[in-house]
Amino acid sequence: MTHLRHLMAFLLAGLQLLAPLGAQTPAELASLDPSHLYFQGWVLARDSDTLIGKDKYLDAYIKLKKAKTMFDTVAINHPTFKPDLVKGRQESTRETMDAIYIKASTQQEESKKKNGFIEGEDPGENLIIPLDPKADAKRMGDLNSMQRKIEQLQRQLNESNNGRNANAAKLREALKNLQEERNDIASAPLRSELEALNKEISGLRREKDALSLALGKTKATLLKTRQELDFTQKALAELQRRGREQQAIIEEQRTINGSVVKGQQDQIDKLRREMKMKDKLLAVEREKTKQLGTQLAQSLAMIDDLQLEYNDLIKEKEQLNALLKMTVPDQVQKLLSQNVSLSKEFTDAKRQVKASMENSNASKEGILLAQRALTLARAKIRDTQRENAQQKMRVHDLERRLKMAQEDIISQSVNGNLDETKRQELAWLREVVKKQRDDFEAAQKKGELLVAQARRMGIEDPLWKQAIAQFDDSFKPSITPEEDAMIDRVRADFTVTSKFEVTAYERRVAAEELGRREDDLNKVATRLYSKDDLEASRGILEMIIEENPAAWDAMVNLGIVKLRLEQPSEAAKHFEQAILYAGNRKIPVAHFMLGDAYYRSQVFPEAEREINISLELDPENANAHVILGNMAGKMGRGPEAKIHFKQAIRIDPNIWEPHFNLAYMAARSGKNDQAKILYQEALRRGAPARPDFEQQIGL
Repeated sequence: MTHLRHLMAFLLAGLQLLAPLGAQTPAELASLDPSHLYFQGWVLARDSDTLIGKDKYLDAYIKLKKAKTMFDTVAINHPTFKPDLVKGRQESTRETMDAIYIKASTQQEESKKKNGFIEGEDPGENLIIPLDPKADAKRMGDLNSMQRKIEQLQRQLNESNNGRNANAAKLREALKNLQEERNDIASAPLRSELEALNKEISGLRREKDALSLALGKTKATLLKTRQELDFTQKALAELQRRGREQQAIIEEQRTINGSVVKGQQDQIDKLRREMKMKDKLLAVEREKTKQLGTQLAQSLAMIDDLQLEYNDLIKEKEQLNALLKMTVPDQVQKLLSQNVSLSKEFTDAKRQVKASMENSNASKEGILLAQRALTLARAKIRDTQRENAQQKMRVHDLERRLKMAQEDIISQSVNGNLDETKRQELAWLREVVKKQRDDFEAAQKKGELLVAQARRMGIEDPLWKQAIAQFDDSFKPSITPEEDAMIDRVRADFTVTSKFEVTAYERRVAAEELGRREDDLNKVATRLYSKDDLEASRGILEMIIEENPAAWDAMVNLGIVKLRLEQPSEAAKHFEQAILYAGNRKIPVAHFMLGDAYYRSQVFPEAEREINISLELDPENANAHVILGNMAGKMGRGPEAKIHFKQAIRIDPNIWEPHFNLAYMAARSGKNDQAKILYQEALRRGAPARPDFEQQIGL
């Protein structure tokens, strides 16, 4: 067993050396290999060019921002490293960012408008921030000044006659502090990118976890509803059978004496009433089952989407890991160590189940607990294998990207119309990417050696044999749908019972956890709504409100979903509740949406009141004027309707509805020439074509 202890110690030591992404010191970040940083910036800039070609300016801007961080980090920390190339890349990156800023910002705003949801107290981060050349120049100036002071202190220390006297100690201390300050400023952009990436990954993981928990609850509700549906169907079938029997008795009675006993007729009337009630209940349960089925399918699709997005971020993280000296062997060490731990847990759980089954005194509850522990151990192995598969795909993708970059560089070198600077850059990048591929292949071989060593250990040690079987998927745990449902329930069960009084600290922690969970679920509901997965979005928002009855922002969002589902009266209730629970907060969108719900229900006086309140809080809401104009027109107040439509155009000239409505009003007044102009304005702004109206105005 000595070899087992040695490899375990090696694996654990390797894991302890793995610093989380972003945990590197400023000095470590400031001293990264400049060729790797430059290459990473070049890849990001190339990706942004592809995105710009597809008119994805928002995504391209984010890539360029990261590329700029790489080039700036090289310029700051390695001023003598290919200064002309670095300066050229900095300038071209800034120029491209400036050129696409307005389009990227517009796409971001359009994305927010398309969403339509509110985001509670936190409006979220702004991805697009204009460049500030003065701030960049000042930071460079400060760093150059600090570098000159560092060099001056270094010279003074070298010229000191006695390196151990008090003056030399002061110089060393001043030099150390100045170097730390310089490294802190120099590494700030890259550190910020790493922190943002980690934050995004962590947020996605939390959203996926929150959705998984919600999914477990949906499955349980669907199962219960199906059971109720089955019970109701059986009860209805029984009522129908009894009704047929009673009808046969009545027919027989009528044949014998030509009359029907009143009591028998009353009984069949009662059965019919019961059948009618069961029919209604059956319809409700069928509709609920249908909604829950849709909700489940949409939630499962969103989990897949979140996983894809998460994988993309992990790929980006691992490309940065390569810069930070975190290589394939690190991942292999981690996975092997995880599988050894899971192997022990699985083996212990199997042993416990066997012992409890063989123990004649074991209680039924004890056997069930042991079986549940074994199921959970199998589930952990399955989840780890899925992550292992994703990791292998990411490694393959990283290798593929390096190969594609190499091919792209060779292609540009051969076929491109290049100036001397560009030719030099490509020739140098060709060497950089070749070295990176060589390093990558060497790292893979090291990982393979670790696995081979673990296999040899598995010959003698059953624990390692099981761990390797899990690692290479030769052992695949089978989990039944019933066991999957149990796992969902375990993951969803956050309740803790205590005989002791809850402390103020525990209440605060619970409130913070509820707030985080609510925020994660709100983000998931927003994603679902953006995809038009309305049933799933509704289910998530209802869950938020169930857990926190004062969640006014979720109430507004739920009302918006209900409006999209064409349930205006239901939506109005949620907007009313949101306004009530918001208290002193001013939320014009809630009043506007409530007015919209009233308008769709044709309750015009209440609709006017709420929309006017929303305009007092937010005078620049063009859609509010459109609805007020529509109502005025329906109530025969034409001049007032025109005022509102013109006001809507003044606020937002790009919405088509007021242009079309004015065209319609002009046509009704016989002003066809004016109607043609207004109608064409509406078409230019995205209005659907109306052939009947075009014929009416002679267009």
